Amino acid sequence: MERAAYLTNPLVLQATGEATVVQLQQVKQVPLGQILPDNVRSWLAQVRLLEGVPFAHLVPDSQLLPPESIRFFYLDREWTDVLVEGALSVGTITTLDRDNLQALHASIRDEIDTEERKIRLAGDARPRLQRRGRPGRRRGG
Repeated sequence: MERAAYLTNPLVLQATGEATVVQLQQVKQVPLGQILPDNVRSWLAQVRLLEGVPFAHLVPDSQLLPPESIRFFYLDREWTDVLVEGALSVGTITTLDRDNLQALHASIRDEIDTEERKIRLAGDARPRLQRRGRPGRRRGG
């Protein structure tokens, strides 16, 4: 069968549509707390807290900051949510994968919120991601 004919075949379109609906129903039935594996949920919460995110990804050039200074800034929650979505999108290959991820986004966000609270409450009593370099320090001198 020619590819164009296959893609426009009504039986193929109907079967694809039905499979998508069934898959979406199965995805929505997954209980909260069981969508992501524990290590992935923990890693995503740490990423949302910017642990392990290189300083160069937050500030374009450290020379833009005055030496020996502290600067405070606010990261919009939507920005960190998009950061998590981007990390999760690496595993999406097909349109169905993207649709499933979109359907689960609110539940995944709730799981990561819960994990983020646990990390904040634990404070320094938990192992940290290894960091590379320190913000504001110049190399080689």
